Amino acid sequence: KLCGFAQSIKLALLPAQLFLRNLYDDIAQPVGWSGRVRLSRGSLRDLDWWADIPGQHCSAAIHVGPAAVEFSVDASRHSWGAVLNGHTARGFWSEEELGQHINWKELRAVRYALDSFLPWVSQRVVLIREDNTTTQAILGRYSSRSATLHAELKLLWELLQLHSITLQVERVASADNIADAASRLIDRDDYSLDP
Repeated sequence: KLCGFAQSIKLALLPAQLFLRNLYDDIAQPVGWSGRVRLSRGSLRDLDWWADIPGQHCSAAIHVGPAAVEFSVDASRHSWGAVLNGHTARGFWSEEELGQHINWKELRAVRYALDSFLPWVSQRVVLIREDNTTTQAILGRYSSRSATLHAELKLLWELLQLHSITLQVERVASADNIADAASRLIDRDDYSLDP
């Protein structure tokens, strides 16, 4: 019942789907209508959130005004980059991050970019220009079936809440993404022998 009710109010409660994913995964187990479902730790944490929904989430604007700040973001195999009003933020992926899928890197790049541009984006409506359709879809619905993408999305959500940032996402063609060059950073001090 809770999942159905929560789903019905998702337009008024923006993070509803973000805090339903674990519950849906748990109830999807084939136990039949009279069976019992064992809830995961993730579901129990999400139920705690539902039991004490922060007040700022109890309503959502029907229409969010135009973005006050716009920036482009991109990720590549080895690095990420973002451009806001001529300012560039970029960095290399750590050893752990290097092994992640490109969709995860694109979502992580959004968080890194927001964190880098906090003085300009805090307490504002921010338009992100993104060339990755998966990232655009995840940010549009605040949910992902992928556990790793969903975990990264929750970290991004915490950053948005902490700094009162409202996100809007716009698809941009890869060829038109001005952050592409910043995300193609190559470590010129990294040498190797050619076998």
